[in-house]
Amino acid sequence: MKKLVLAFLIALLGIGFLGTGFAQSEEEAVRLGKKGSEAFGKGRYEEALNYYNTALKINSELKRPEGIVLNLSQIGWAYHHLDRLNEALKYFREGSKIGRDNNLPQGTAENLRGIGQVCRQFGRYDEALRCYEEALKIDRELKMPGRSARTLSGMGGVYSDLGRYDEALKYLEEGLKIARGLKRPSITGLLLGRIGGVYTTVGRYDEALRCYEEALKINRRLKNVSGIPSNLNGIGLVYLARKDYGKAEEFFKEGQKEHQNILKGTISLSLRSKFSRSRGLIETYVARGEYKEALKMLNERIPPSSSNPLFRTWYHGCKGFVLKGLGRLEDA
Repeated sequence: MKKLVLAFLIALLGIGFLGTGFAQSEEEAVRLGKKGSEAFGKGRYEEALNYYNTALKINSELKRPEGIVLNLSQIGWAYHHLDRLNEALKYFREGSKIGRDNNLPQGTAENLRGIGQVCRQFGRYDEALRCYEEALKIDRELKMPGRSARTLSGMGGVYSDLGRYDEALKYLEEGLKIARGLKRPSITGLLLGRIGGVYTTVGRYDEALRCYEEALKINRRLKNVSGIPSNLNGIGLVYLARKDYGKAEEFFKEGQKEHQNILKGTISLSLRSKFSRSRGLIETYVARGEYKEALKMLNERIPPSSSNPLFRTWYHGCKGFVLKGLGRLEDA
C-alpha cells in the first residue's frame, strides 16, 4: 500500500513538473515575441524574424494555435518590410487559415490585413478589398475600433490606387475620426499621411500640406522612425506637384537626413523604404532636367530587383526616361 501511495505521489509531482515546464515554455514564446516586436519597432527586421521564428517553433511544439497565428502574422509583417512579398503572403495565408480553423477571429483579422496589404502591392485589388472587408467585419464584431481604423486605412489605400479618390477619402476619414476619438496618435499620424497623399493626387495642395504637417508633428513627438521621413517626403511631393522644385528638394533632403539621424544605422532598410525615400528627389532632378544626378541616385539608391511590380515598373520607366534625356537612346 505504501508503495502505491509513493508511486501516486511521484506521478503527481511529475505532472506538476510537466505543467511548470509547459508554462515556462509558453512564457519563453511570449518573451521572444516581445523581443521580436522591439527589434521590429527599431527597424531591425532580420533580427525580429529570428525571434519570431523561434517563438513559432515553441508554440508549434506546444500546439498553441493562438500563439502560432500571432507569430505567423509577425513573421509576415517582417518579410513585408524586407520587401520579400511572396514570403510575407505565404505566412499571412497560413495564419488566416489556422485562425479560421481554430476560431481565432482577432488573429485571423490581423493576417487578413497582411494579405490585403501584399495583394494591394501586387495590384490584386479585388482580393485585397475582400480581405480588408472581412477583417473590418471581424474588427467591428469584436468591438476593436483601433484595429478597425487600421483596416479602413488599408481600404482607403486600395481605392486610392484604383483612382477612386472619393471612396478612398471616405474610408480614410472614417478611420481618422475613430483614431482621434480613441486618442491613438500613431494611427492618427498614419491616416493623416495617407489622406495627404490623396489630396496631393487630386490637387488639393493646401489641405495636403495641413495633413502632412499635423502628421509630422505627431510623429516627431512619437519619434516614429518611419513616419517622420515619410511625412517630410509627402510635403516634398506637394511642392513637386506645385513645380516648386527648390522647396521640394529641401524637404526630400531633410527627410533623408532625418532618416539617418534617427536610425543611426539600426534599421534594415527595405527596398520599399529606399524607394519611398528617394523617388521624390529623383523626380525633382528629372523635372529640372538634371539627368546625371537622377541617374546617380537611381543607380545608388534603388536596385532594380524587387518582388513588387510597382517598384519595377517605376524604376525601369524612370531610368529609360533619364537615359533618353542624356542622349543614351540605345541604353534607354
